[in-house]
Amino acid sequence: MLSDKAELMAAYRQLQSCTARMVQLAHEQDWEALIQQEEQYVTAVQHIADLEGEEPLDEVQAREKHDLLEGIMADSQDTHRRLLERREELSRLIAQSRQEQEAERSYASVTDLDEHARRVGERRVP
Repeated sequence: MLSDKAELMAAYRQLQSCTARMVQLAHEQDWEALIQQEEQYVTAVQHIADLEGEEPLDEVQAREKHDLLEGIMADSQDTHRRLLERREELSRLIAQSRQEQEAERSYASVTDLDEHARRVGERRVP
């Protein structure tokens, strides 16, 4: 069985692996898999919270934890940046779709008016 410190360090390594996978999924634009991976991320963070503080880390472990946290933070920032880019892309697509719908409604209105005018004109001809 792992000691509490070893288990904590293993949990940090698992979290770093999880955030690296999230970055990869964001780069691949696999948003569904990213959401699933985020669930594992939350579980890993909760596990770390349960383990943290039980026993102080030695100097080597503290340095490794520091390095892992730097990697986790970098991965999280990269994933966040990719998600913001995706949100902007979706916003542009929604705006474009709204413009297209508005153009279609305008065209349909003009077409309806033309049809109505044609029908009125046909009724007037004896």
